Amino acid sequence: MVLFLDSSSTVSYLSPILLEFQDLTVITNGIHIAAALNTASNIRCYICPGLLKQKSLSILGEYSTEFLAQFHADAAFFSVKALRKNGVFEGDDSQALCKRAMLRNAEQRILLSDHSKEEAVGYFKLCDYTEINEIVSDAPFHPDLTEQIERSGCRILFPGAKKAR
Repeated sequence: MVLFLDSSSTVSYLSPILLEFQDLTVITNGIHIAAALNTASNIRCYICPGLLKQKSLSILGEYSTEFLAQFHADAAFFSVKALRKNGVFEGDDSQALCKRAMLRNAEQRILLSDHSKEEAVGYFKLCDYTEINEIVSDAPFHPDLTEQIERSGCRILFPGAKKAR
């Protein structure tokens, strides 16, 4: 199996789970994700070239997007800054462009989010909900947003959610 993992802190929570998988290839632009997976002999990890963004330890830029375009993955796991009725948004255009390259080249696109992203601020549109297969969140979203997402054909999962709003 081949996976794209973006550099977000949300997606980094997958790293310990992925250590249990056999014969896995991961392509990431996150230094912290690559470092966490580096200990496993059963995982082959590719890391993007490009410009290091110090705070997030993301590798971004034109070299990264060109690198990602060379791969095809079974799934892309990503997170965003904001979930709005008209799509998902990033707060940084270079992050969004890197994530778009992953989404373009993945069979399944899985957004990992928490309810705080709902109606948060993000100025750069990453994609529409029609381009996402599943959203995994810690809690249900507002009913209006849930309806909009489900109408687009995107499935929403709330593993471990305690109660609806």
